[in-house]
Amino acid sequence: MSPAKPTRIRYLILGMSMAMYFITFLDRVNISVAAPAIVKEYGFNTVQMGVIFGAFTLSYAVFQMPGGWLGDRIGSRVILPLLVTWWSLFTAATALASGYRSFLSIRFIFGMGEAGAFPATATALSRWLRPEERGFSQGMLQSATRIGSAATPPLIATIIAFAGWRAAFVACAFLGVAWAIGWWLIYRNRPEEHPWVNDAERHHILSAQPQRKEVVSTPWKAILTSKTIWALCVSYFCLIYTTYIYFNWFPTYLMKARNFPLLKMGVYASFPFIAGAIANTAGGAFSDFLIKKSGNIKWARRSIPLVGMIVLAFFMVPGALVESAYVSLVLLSLALACSEFGIGIYWATALDVADQHAGTVSGLMNTFGNLGGFFSPIVFGIIVDRTQSWSMPFMVASCVSVVGALFWLFIDPTASLKTESGG
Repeated sequence: MSPAKPTRIRYLILGMSMAMYFITFLDRVNISVAAPAIVKEYGFNTVQMGVIFGAFTLSYAVFQMPGGWLGDRIGSRVILPLLVTWWSLFTAATALASGYRSFLSIRFIFGMGEAGAFPATATALSRWLRPEERGFSQGMLQSATRIGSAATPPLIATIIAFAGWRAAFVACAFLGVAWAIGWWLIYRNRPEEHPWVNDAERHHILSAQPQRKEVVSTPWKAILTSKTIWALCVSYFCLIYTTYIYFNWFPTYLMKARNFPLLKMGVYASFPFIAGAIANTAGGAFSDFLIKKSGNIKWARRSIPLVGMIVLAFFMVPGALVESAYVSLVLLSLALACSEFGIGIYWATALDVADQHAGTVSGLMNTFGNLGGFFSPIVFGIIVDRTQSWSMPFMVASCVSVVGALFWLFIDPTASLKTESGG
């Protein structure tokens, strides 16, 4: 009798993780689609709306590492349903907001819940996937975020058109709660605990798990004195600053500056994220291709974001200034694609330099990135409020992107913490 084929429950876990990543971006982008309706009802100016956008990103940045720590301590079967239910309830609570302060409070507390989602998912998948399957899984997860971002504008705009903006937040909340129940019922913290996993799949997963290593204390001095890590953090700040313009302000820009009606805006606001999803995958693949062809890891990593973030300006500046709304849409979509082309390289480089401390280094980088995401919508709103120009914030973002690109000249992916600290 031939041995039983391995079951594929690990791919079910990956699929559910992708669904959760989709929901995270559905729930964080929905307010940008609802923003014109919220502004009309409450009379918020662009500065106030920018601060409301930024409230989420601030708490998301601050609570990301504590959320990941909880995932390690409690286990992803418990912590992920709690986190998803938490932020889903506050997504629904957005419909009950009565003014500026309540919007700020709800968005801040909402961000606290989303902060731990990605680190806790990383913990879950590290126990379920073999090492050679993890790169593929990360690519799929990142694609799910951009698909979520692309799906949100048309979906939320349609709900708003027929039922109002409050109904859109309630609908998103139900989706999150349903996912939390499904995860609790299906997921187990380890494959050996899952009743659906047969012996063949269990052996397939566990045979590739690394042996336990001696716990090594975090080399804070080496991390905090690393030129590469600091340059990576500052550059990622610049990248996410530019990216979050699309997450927060792009739907409003299409309606206010380009005069697209609600339902058309819902369709066209998805274009940059579709372009970004394609570029995200292509950039990582192209970097791998360069490494295989040249053997030069340093420049195979550097060249992708360095070129992409500079070329972004050549699309973003004319995209903001051109008279044709449709040409603007195409150019600004290509600008985001240039930025997304290199985003995976940041995470790959964090792993390159981190040695055994990938969580700490990646968390530090992502904290800086989300601080950029915090300032981005606020600065955008202030510029529009003071200048009455919707093109000027894109000019500023183009300059920020070029600065972020230049910091790659100081990033050396071959300089690991182990070599820099003399280990």
